[in-house]
Amino acid sequence: MRYEPQADKYYLTAENFMFYQNKIWFSEIQCNELYYYDIQQQNSHLACKFHDEVEYQTRLFGDLIPVEDKLYMTPYAAGKLYEVDIATGNIRGIEIDLHPKTVKHLYNEAVKFLSGHAYKDCIYLMPVSYPAIIEYNCLTGKISYYDEWISQLEESQRGVFFRKTIMVGSKIYAPGCMGNYVLEFDVETKQYHFFEVGDKTCSYSSICQVGEWFWLSPRGRGPIVKWKVDTNQWEAYRNFPAAYVPCEFSYADIVYFGGYIYCIPLSSKVVMRIEERNNLIESFYAEKLHAQVNACIVNHKIYFFSRMTGEMMIVDAEGNYECRELLMPEKQKQYHQKNTSGTYRVLVKNEPQKEGDILQEDYSEALNDYLQYVLQN
Repeated sequence: MRYEPQADKYYLTAENFMFYQNKIWFSEIQCNELYYYDIQQQNSHLACKFHDEVEYQTRLFGDLIPVEDKLYMTPYAAGKLYEVDIATGNIRGIEIDLHPKTVKHLYNEAVKFLSGHAYKDCIYLMPVSYPAIIEYNCLTGKISYYDEWISQLEESQRGVFFRKTIMVGSKIYAPGCMGNYVLEFDVETKQYHFFEVGDKTCSYSSICQVGEWFWLSPRGRGPIVKWKVDTNQWEAYRNFPAAYVPCEFSYADIVYFGGYIYCIPLSSKVVMRIEERNNLIESFYAEKLHAQVNACIVNHKIYFFSRMTGEMMIVDAEGNYECRELLMPEKQKQYHQKNTSGTYRVLVKNEPQKEGDILQEDYSEALNDYLQYVLQN
């Protein structure tokens, strides 16, 4: 969430938008809340809070996985996998044990899993640093761990596994964050295979499928790569537009819409898109879409969400667009204004203050808390 004092608005911020049952679902990146955006009403609603989690911890959840009337929240920094009944709002936390191979790996509990997939009665969690692929059976509650593939990556001393992945049939394709590889994992047979994709300058943040080809977005300064799994043929594209400045953690995602492949920026300053017919790369609305952008395909439109501006840009297949603000509901706005206030936390809730800290405020109600404190003391 991002507060704009002059406009007195709280903008919602997230990076895991998912379209399901005519709503766009997402978890707020700065606190323990799940929201949905009603497309018809054009406003946001609080779905639930995860009270077992620290309220203002950053990036609790990675992916949102729908299974009938339930959403499964993949734990990024969160302590548990969560099942949310979207009809009732009921929440169930599912413990994931610390894996025995953790001692052999540079595990970071703040970056466990980012993406996940549903297949038949199970969901699969793909790890960022957790040393296994998790299979959770939604009917029986059984958790299985698959880690045979790790030994090949440990030999090369790569510390981060995957960011965003894709499922095609019974196979998950996971591009490597720290090298030029893609893991293929078959959830039916539990067999795996590593493909070497691209050259040594390559590392990847995400993958999408367009016909017989996969497209992989760069995580660092490397190229965009087009890859065919059957032949392991690949092509690298480095003819970037002038607006793009290569950087570390450049792109977060890659999606296909309306004849174009879109690279969605994390630290980069520009959305790039590749025309499917001729593979030409161009910048896309560089003046409006900056760093920290997310994308979600909704029916025949693509929604771009900017954490920098608090806006969403909605583009149709013809390139027409409109912009809307992604605002926090008024009730939650008032709640977070108070609960993120330094004055409220220190003077009313008696939270400890670090020596030398100065209380700074963005909204006028904090003055009342301060005056009440002075009067009572």
